[in-house]
Amino acid sequence: MNIDRLRVAVLVAVLLPNLAFAQPGGLAEPDVRALVGSLPQGPEFRSDRQVYRPVAELRAYPRGAGSGDIVTYKGPYVIVRAGSTARSGATAAEPGVTAGSVVVNVRTGQLGIADGTITAKLSDVGAAEALAAANGLTVEFVAGAIGHAFFTAPPGRDLAAAATALAKDPRVKSAYPGVRESFAVPN
Repeated sequence: MNIDRLRVAVLVAVLLPNLAFAQPGGLAEPDVRALVGSLPQGPEFRSDRQVYRPVAELRAYPRGAGSGDIVTYKGPYVIVRAGSTARSGATAAEPGVTAGSVVVNVRTGQLGIADGTITAKLSDVGAAEALAAANGLTVEFVAGAIGHAFFTAPPGRDLAAAATALAKDPRVKSAYPGVRESFAVPN
């Protein structure tokens, strides 16, 4: 009887780590950090008070959408490794920041997701439409009481570059792409 229990214990000890990688839950946190560190990253950009770098080959999709090897889950999103250029021998292009881009916080190492918005503090919120037209953006919402406007860019447009261009306008006090690192957990 003790031999049977020992066999089961050995099987569990040998197979359990392998089962963790085969399940659809993604990688363990240390493996996610190692993967992110091994992938090409784009130039630093600021979002609110944090500094981020986009990570090549990783994309975030709403759960149930997108395809690729699951890396991890973040709130209502799944982060996948899609279309590895490293496996094919091609050189990866420097990643930009588009809606659904996965970014890494330079200070904390936490992953975030570019939400597709650009937040701008304006000296005159009445200029939001003109700023949008001049920069190829769409106004999503103007919060006049706090002097902010929220813009979106066309699909595929680099949000960090668009925010930098927007910030150069004298009517704009600051502008940055939106990044979500944490998501509320419903009760």
